Amino acid sequence: MVELLGKAHMRETLEANLDALTRTHSDLGRRLRWPAESAHVEQDDDGTWRRKGVALSLTSKELGTCATRAAEHSEIAVLGVGPGELLACLLECHPALRIYAWDRDPWLLRLTLASHDLTSALYEGRLQLALGSDLIDWIRHAPAAIQLWHPRLQHIYRMEQIALSCVADGRRALVGLDQLLCEEIAFALRAAGWTPCPIDLRAWSLEELDRCVRRLAPELLISINYVHGLAEFCRDRGLCFVCWEVDPTTETLPPVSGPTEHCHMYTYRKSHIVMFDRAGFSHVQYLPLAGAPERAPREWSSPSDAPRIAFVGSSLAPEAERARQQFLQAYTRWRGVPNAERAWAEHHLELAVSAQLGESDPRILEAALLESFEDFIADARRDRVLEDPVALAWQLAAAQIRRRRVASLAEFGIHVWGDPGWRTLGTPGVHYRGYAGHHIEVPQIYRSAWINLDVGRSYQADIITLRVFDVLACGGFVLAERSADLSELFEIGRDIDAYSDDVELREKVEFYLSDARARSELAERGRKRVLRQHTVGHRLRTMFAGAGLIDSE
Repeated sequence: MVELLGKAHMRETLEANLDALTRTHSDLGRRLRWPAESAHVEQDDDGTWRRKGVALSLTSKELGTCATRAAEHSEIAVLGVGPGELLACLLECHPALRIYAWDRDPWLLRLTLASHDLTSALYEGRLQLALGSDLIDWIRHAPAAIQLWHPRLQHIYRMEQIALSCVADGRRALVGLDQLLCEEIAFALRAAGWTPCPIDLRAWSLEELDRCVRRLAPELLISINYVHGLAEFCRDRGLCFVCWEVDPTTETLPPVSGPTEHCHMYTYRKSHIVMFDRAGFSHVQYLPLAGAPERAPREWSSPSDAPRIAFVGSSLAPEAERARQQFLQAYTRWRGVPNAERAWAEHHLELAVSAQLGESDPRILEAALLESFEDFIADARRDRVLEDPVALAWQLAAAQIRRRRVASLAEFGIHVWGDPGWRTLGTPGVHYRGYAGHHIEVPQIYRSAWINLDVGRSYQADIITLRVFDVLACGGFVLAERSADLSELFEIGRDIDAYSDDVELREKVEFYLSDARARSELAERGRKRVLRQHTVGHRLRTMFAGAGLIDSE
């Protein structure tokens, strides 16, 4: 349980605090001994703790600001404990202060208990701790306490902030955390009169998840993307299960065991309906992605800084490299030989990927792969391995196609936001701007760029990307990749414009760079179309109608 906490004195401090917690709050003391994910929390050489790259350790100034805010109160609710120095500071600065402290993450609570001796405060009742789903009911037991969010965790724990803003008697729905669109689902639930209760489907133990269901008595569980075992988990607990697949994956979908009448699966790709059917799900429906109107459009800080052409998205370089290694490792394992044949496999993998570049027919890559890896691919699909080899190869092709398309607009000057993989492009005229914040900077870019470029992942050219909906919801102009789905949801040339290849893209970029009025008119009509028909709220109503939770319209 404490292997990653390192030093012996931390283990001793943890055990002493857990013993005190067990004596004063037996339930929580037991829960903090359950399994919990720890890989997302790391410590730098300088002692700084990070959660998924975000520094959690607070500066003296930040601690002082928090201590000052608490000075005039007898009770305070600390939401997000981080590595614990905030609690230690408040306890030391204000000996008479009663502190209610909560965190979503069991590992961060363990880290706090391993880093600071809190036994006296726990025994005296000056400090009361809570975890995860406790928040929904627990916060009502401290009505007089002001709420103090951890300065580094407030933006991470937005789902809990949404939940706390809901009416107390709202119908409850569990919502999986840390996935694309989960916050937007929570907003839509709140607007519909529900209380969204955040749960961490990947970091919490099965025991913690089970306790959450029993404690909160929700009507359903909503998951963005499918997590293996959720269908069975919900069935065994009498929960309605609603799942919306919104992200690409190279993993195969394992078969579900037992009946699935309680499951309502929605996928952003029509071609995936067959995949869910084969896995044993009885209710599967196509449901395209959607926009989020609560992300209000904001102008660029200075009009002169607004990019003429912008692309916001991953370079796909990290995903491509991981896929390359996975493909080669799986192949050499299948061959049962040392790495002597790895160079041959890598060469033929690159040949297959190169055959797809510049071609619109998506069948070319698989046909090229089968020429060299036919038996390997057949065995992998027969044995239902975790990741399909062809899907892995497509990750390589998609990365190269996306990078080439962005580079094709270099002469116009294109600004790119995303991961550092874009730095390796090395093309003059492509300006890498670093990461863009999801909640503030991205809407600014979408709203203010003259042209937002849409480049999806080439292996799913049949979909409308989330980028398209988000740009339009922000009131921006987007040049989207042409697809049949796009034509079904939008009127091309009136609500939005699209391109099919590099030649058409360049022609339309030249036109729209010279015609601000045309850009503005399409952006406004596109935004109205999204707000009228294609928000996350619209999609939630479709899912609820399909699950029988509301009447069909």
